Amino acid sequence: MNQLDSQETRLQGISQKHTGLMEQKEAARQQLEKGMTELEQDFRIDQ
Repeated sequence: MNQLDSQETRLQGISQKHTGLMEQKEAARQQLEKGMTELEQDFRIDQ
């Protein structure tokens, strides 16, 4: 029973870490899109 509990706790930790990484990835993707949009606007202004 105790071994099962520790595995469960480990899985929850991994799951939380994964969720955190996915959130970071999404935030980075949004920043990248924003940067690309700003670059495109700058490029149009320069044309």
